[in-house]
Amino acid sequence: MNKELLCKDCKHSQANWIERITKTAYAFKCTLPEAWTPEEFSPVTGVTRPGYFNGCNVMRSSYNKTCGAEALAWEPRNFKRDMFKYIKHQA
Repeated sequence: MNKELLCKDCKHSQANWIERITKTAYAFKCTLPEAWTPEEFSPVTGVTRPGYFNGCNVMRSSYNKTCGAEALAWEPRNFKRDMFKYIKHQA
């Protein structure tokens, strides 16, 4: 598990400024194409649930192969600040 690479510092995470200030973990959404869940029709109720991006906590879970606990898809939001983390991560 990589504790140095945080989703809040990843360019693929998305949250509004209030959620960033309060550090609400469940509010961060991952905008990777693999994180998209398409709309789903329920034949029981007849309701179509719209598509949505999964949360960062789902994408960083140990069973997820796209990013996972090792942050395989992590890219820095601010490249100047996190450049050495990114280089270390790629090596």
